[in-house]
Amino acid sequence: MGSAILHISSWKTVFLIPPTFGLIIFLWSMRLEESLPKTKRIPLSLSSLRKSVKIVLNNRTFLRYITITTLLFSALSAYVASSEHIIGEIYRAPTLFKWIFGGMGMFMALSTFTNSYLSSRY
Repeated sequence: MGSAILHISSWKTVFLIPPTFGLIIFLWSMRLEESLPKTKRIPLSLSSLRKSVKIVLNNRTFLRYITITTLLFSALSAYVASSEHIIGEIYRAPTLFKWIFGGMGMFMALSTFTNSYLSSRY
């Protein structure tokens, strides 16, 4: 997608597209109504916020998931940050970067779908 945007606009537009989509989604979500009945809603206050944070931080399952998610996001960020250097300078194929990067993304997506299928089946 970044390459397609570069063909029609400047590199700055690549960085403006995600926040623009985020703003559109945020504004679109403002149309949604609250699904929780008024009788079950908790008023927004500092004490209720502290109580909720304490409940979340004492949940071991949540802490395990957030730790694993953080580690996976760190690995993905390291891959994204270093892939251009590895492909361009180590393998000396900077013109192939977009194809290799896109191919790796497709492989990762396929692996995720395969993992999801196998996890639900077994």
